[in-house]
Amino acid sequence: MNTNTINYKKAFYEQSELWGKYLDSSEYKKYKEIAAGISEDVESILDVGCGRGGLINLLFSLNKYDRIIGFDWSWEALRYVQAVKIQGEITNLPFKDKSFDLVICMEVLEHLEDENLERTILEIERISKKYIIITVPNNEDLHYGMTLCPICRQRFHLSLHIQNFNEEKLSKLFNNFRSNEIKKIGPIIPKIPPWQFFYILYNFYDKFFPRSRVSICPQCGYQFKNVFLIRRSIGQRLFFFTKLLARILFPFWQDYRWLFAIYKILTKI
Repeated sequence: MNTNTINYKKAFYEQSELWGKYLDSSEYKKYKEIAAGISEDVESILDVGCGRGGLINLLFSLNKYDRIIGFDWSWEALRYVQAVKIQGEITNLPFKDKSFDLVICMEVLEHLEDENLERTILEIERISKKYIIITVPNNEDLHYGMTLCPICRQRFHLSLHIQNFNEEKLSKLFNNFRSNEIKKIGPIIPKIPPWQFFYILYNFYDKFFPRSRVSICPQCGYQFKNVFLIRRSIGQRLFFFTKLLARILFPFWQDYRWLFAIYKILTKI
């Protein structure tokens, strides 16, 4: 990872606006479902890439686990974590082999370049003693998350997503753990049909009504805050109408928002 990449990612993940917002109902339901799926023999938990601690704070409040740690790269995100928290690199976790009964990694893997993804998977596998839980966006079409920087014309993903995952890809993620369960969770959201016409329409919309005020261009560092504030109300209305129209015209192009996978370590015979 070069210095420029580190700088813009650090700027992105240290934004207070990114982490200070309230949890929406779908996220809270997701955390409750994940918590309900944790095996009764789990006593220690590490949440890798815990962000602001939505899940780890819920698990900590249950007061049923001997050891709970939240781990993230962002100091700003860790401000909201109520359990023990550690800042560091996900590709080099500072824990001994098989340190935790359960390692959780939610909506992190889609942000990693191929090399870092492979190293992170190996690290998660190394420190887990019994179980792994992974959540990722469900079969995301990365094209629809792309935007165009108005300054340098660089195209990049609004949420810095690089990878996409389906159930088959998740089932083959680890070598020494097998998937006990992979399922779709969360709200049902419209999936834009993968036709060229819709790509063009979506890009046209995004050019005039940026969808995020926290996005930062990886090429020049431009941020969408000012233009977002000016065009926010119009853009929100148009985007709501676009999604409503997609639901009516293409009811079959809908699916659950996330994939949720539980893995168990393979027992050697």
